Amino acid sequence: MHYFISPSIIIVLFSILVSTQNSMPLQSLENPLADCPSSPNCIRTFMTFTADSAVVLDAADEALRILSAESIQKNEATKEIHAVFKIPVFGWRDDLNIAVKQDGLNTHLFIRSASRVGYYDLGVNKRRVNKFFKHFNKIISY
Repeated sequence: MHYFISPSIIIVLFSILVSTQNSMPLQSLENPLADCPSSPNCIRTFMTFTADSAVVLDAADEALRILSAESIQKNEATKEIHAVFKIPVFGWRDDLNIAVKQDGLNTHLFIRSASRVGYYDLGVNKRRVNKFFKHFNKIISY
């Protein structure tokens, strides 16, 4: 019997693995992004890389462009990105924020995607973050 593992599941598992393996350096580094509310329409996570913070920021910017963000504001001085995504049918907007922080040899990419309105998002923000990491990982590995 053959089993098929979805690429999104692999990305999520990889994210959890990276998060747990690199939790020691992160203890001294605060997540700069706002906490998610108690509603299930937000996701906030991070990944750790050994690449330079400028490379990580540029790869994040490129991944957001592939995802067709409605607008992208990149601040190279603070190493932050704010992107807005428009939900096609209803026209609602979601915010995606990224902060890149260097911690010695490690670079942490913090990401938060949240709906502006409503309580449920039917998993849209989680799928968006998974797609972001899928594209980001392809870009950063080149």
